[in-house]
Amino acid sequence: MNGKIAYVALALAMAVFAGARPCAGASGAAAAALPDVQVVELTLAGAVFQTPEPTGRDMDLMLELERTDGLWQRATGIAREYNTSVHTGYVEEARIDERAAELGVAMQIVGDSWVSGGPAMYRVKLARGGDGRLEGTYEGTFKGRTVSGRATGCIFTRKYIMGKDFTPLAPGEHPRTVFRKSDLVRLREKLKTPFGQAAFAKMTGPVGWGVQHQLTGDAKYARAAQDEVAEIIFKGKGCSAAFAPARALGCQVERVAVALDLCWDAWPEPFKMQVITWLRKIATRVFCDPRKISLSANWNVASNHVGSLYAGVAFAGLVLWGEKGQTPPQPTPPALVFDIPAALDYQPGKGVPVVPLAPGVVPRKWLATAPIETVIATDPIVSVQGLEKIRPEAGETIRLEDYELTFQPLRDEYVDAAENNILLKSFMNDRETATFCFYTVLDVREGGLYRLRNACSNSGRTQLLLNGHRLADGQVVRLEKGLYPVLILGRMMIAWTKFQPRFEAAGQDDLEQAKALLAQEDRQFKARLREWEIDVAESRRLGGASAEYNTLFRTGRRIMYTLYREAVGSGGFQAEVAHYNKDTTDGPNRYAAAFRRCFGYDVSPHPDITHYLTRNAFVYIYPEQGKPWAQDINGSVHIGGDYFAALFPICPEAWQAAMLWAWDRMECAPGDASKASAVADDPAWGFAAYPLDMSAQAPAGSLPLVWEAPDFGFYAFRNSWAGGDDIVTQFFLKSHHIGGWNGPNAGTFRIAGLGKTWAVGPDGRERRRWNESVIWLPSDDTYESALGQLTYLKTEKNGSGAVTMDLKDVYSGPPQGRLYAPYGGARHDRAFQDSGISGLRSFGVDYSGKCGAPALFVVVDKVRGGHEKVWLWQVPRTGTSEKQTKMVDVVVKDNTFAIRQGDATLAATFVAPAPVKLAAETRKMQIRKSAGHEAGKAIDVTFDAVFAEGGDDFFVVATLQRGPPPPVKAEGRGLDSKVRVGGRTVAFDGQKVVFGQ
Repeated sequence: MNGKIAYVALALAMAVFAGARPCAGASGAAAAALPDVQVVELTLAGAVFQTPEPTGRDMDLMLELERTDGLWQRATGIAREYNTSVHTGYVEEARIDERAAELGVAMQIVGDSWVSGGPAMYRVKLARGGDGRLEGTYEGTFKGRTVSGRATGCIFTRKYIMGKDFTPLAPGEHPRTVFRKSDLVRLREKLKTPFGQAAFAKMTGPVGWGVQHQLTGDAKYARAAQDEVAEIIFKGKGCSAAFAPARALGCQVERVAVALDLCWDAWPEPFKMQVITWLRKIATRVFCDPRKISLSANWNVASNHVGSLYAGVAFAGLVLWGEKGQTPPQPTPPALVFDIPAALDYQPGKGVPVVPLAPGVVPRKWLATAPIETVIATDPIVSVQGLEKIRPEAGETIRLEDYELTFQPLRDEYVDAAENNILLKSFMNDRETATFCFYTVLDVREGGLYRLRNACSNSGRTQLLLNGHRLADGQVVRLEKGLYPVLILGRMMIAWTKFQPRFEAAGQDDLEQAKALLAQEDRQFKARLREWEIDVAESRRLGGASAEYNTLFRTGRRIMYTLYREAVGSGGFQAEVAHYNKDTTDGPNRYAAAFRRCFGYDVSPHPDITHYLTRNAFVYIYPEQGKPWAQDINGSVHIGGDYFAALFPICPEAWQAAMLWAWDRMECAPGDASKASAVADDPAWGFAAYPLDMSAQAPAGSLPLVWEAPDFGFYAFRNSWAGGDDIVTQFFLKSHHIGGWNGPNAGTFRIAGLGKTWAVGPDGRERRRWNESVIWLPSDDTYESALGQLTYLKTEKNGSGAVTMDLKDVYSGPPQGRLYAPYGGARHDRAFQDSGISGLRSFGVDYSGKCGAPALFVVVDKVRGGHEKVWLWQVPRTGTSEKQTKMVDVVVKDNTFAIRQGDATLAATFVAPAPVKLAAETRKMQIRKSAGHEAGKAIDVTFDAVFAEGGDDFFVVATLQRGPPPPVKAEGRGLDSKVRVGGRTVAFDGQKVVFGQ
């Protein structure tokens, strides 16, 4: 994920494959029946560019190349700095051995309404490391221009982890999401239990009713789900919201897709096709032109705006994977000539209009087929499925895929002569989806050069044929006197207000420009032929499965993988602040479990979404009585029953008993013998996931005492799993770009223990550096929201550890452009602005007890350059209501401060600077609201902290205890001091905190 580890935490992944994650495996005879799936991940630096020419500051292209049982599948790619589309392509050639890999990859970079796309070709040469990493270079072309640069990545084989008896999903099998068909016997027995009856009674909504239908076979539940889904797809129920409309839509898309799966056997075929068309329409917009859905949404996968929507369309692909479809028709070749002959000996049939060609004028008379609401599977730009040969007349019916279309004269009211426009939206009866044909005959009375204008978008695909010749928008042709039949095949997933197919006059000067278009059309046709061969092979492998559905499935899986890497990261951190991080992964969490249930391996081979549940549970303190509680350091750690229901099935097996214990502690109501309250947040998924046959066990002995989430730089240290007096320390580097809400908090920390909090921080979305426990430079213009980078890490089995981070980016000047790539972890050195300030922070925690206290903390800051430095320790508040709260008791004396709460204290001593100016007080700062309702409004923020000033270097030791703290003795000067705390020594060796005897 981050640049140093080539996006994929490969060493960690290999450890996972080797057994860090439980892998019952697919070995022996059973393994032979499972597909062999190999993956090549690549990042091509600077491979695409928005400008006409490369600039040297171009965008990275991230590729996934997958080979199943020796067959290369369609490639998928993402270039988030280029646009938000998902790009597709294919492997043209590949030579891979133990030492090297050489690949030829052709891509179709998908444009959108703001950025144009086009074909690209890359030749990649890579050296292969022993751990699967790839490092090398590439050369290629994009937009007809040469590109080259660094190529990195990895190669791995997907590992099956569902056990030797696992049977992968078969095409046509339903249900497959909440549970598999083979689970029904067991689940119907579970339904007979008090838990099952109580959970069943709470189920509602399309998914809940779908589960009830599967469990009982009663069609009334499927009808209830159908009625609700009809409200969603026909009337837009719940599909928008004042804030984050894409999220609202995503939640409904997931419900529709999962309900379709659960009610597949019960819903009428025509209704199912309407549902599928709606899902295809939404997916096309999401993957190809998402800003048509929302201009205000943050389309980074790590944002709460879109995580659920990406999951919804991914679920659509998962539900439709393997469903039957026609064999993909061969692509229609383009007309790669300038001279298009007239139709010799052609006599227009009954009712066929003949319209004089008037340059720039849309023909006024047409035959048209009544628009069918279902959209055809094949993109007309790729293939017109043999329609180039037809010459219809009024009343004639043609068959296209599974549909019959009859030509009749187009009503005059659909052509607006004054606006030179076909009123397509009215023609489509104000629906957003349609398939149709238009036909007319142009009477060319003056031969010459003409340019076609026939707009096309990702959602609106209209292909024009002139006398059987497939022409592209903008193509220049030479016409002779005579009649030219014109056929337009349209597949619309959006209702255009303007549709203006026409020929404009062109000149000799236009011919040279047109040659480039013909060359591009030729390249695209050859690419489509290769993609067609891939689609046909995969369709055959899956017994006649729809190629379109397979592409939707692969694209959805790719975007979910990107989300698990970029939003969650290794260690399951999920970095968006406040409650938004739960919004982001609400949907992706369920998809991860459903995917494994279907295919036996995980979307991501890394410990990201599978570790999400345990990472959050890890930082909780579990008192003997009362609710567990935890501190937020960079996002809510609340885990509801819906998250347990979603992620428990993919939690590593060794931790599941502990996670069941946490699930019960957090969600199960006291005295609920049925345990049904544990799934009250999501009784449908919870019913399937909650294990009645498993005994819950406290985490001691199964869960570690140190948690590492290295991608985002989160490290948590706890002294035990004993109860309410446990001590949990969290430290955050913020070492990877966060694509959603985040704050300037690199280097901050939180401390909780002995039943209280001791170092705190903000828990909302509005965060400022002076509101964290960091060094603040109030008089310097620095890039406070920048990332920190790990330079040292040591952890101990008893929960102790030390971390050092480089803060040069945080102390740099505001960058000139984007310093960090939105995906992949790349750092754009060109944007870095040296402020003359540098610094590091080293943080240590010791739980050995040798200091004479349960916990010993060390914070060292070494800063060079800049003006005054303010060292901050954020202090908790006490009180029972907002008006009564006040800062807890903090005593400042000389070079020490002590936070007192009941019989417990946190006592801190400044070894440096000497002397130090200390204060513990409440201060007020004014900020401007960043976004949303009342953005820009001035807000007063009060915060409580210990403030320390007096130098460039800070060396602080603190102990947490009940009773008097152990004595602190220091010898030496500044950061070179040697400190003794009870029976423990502490030093800073210039790079890290060192504990000694």
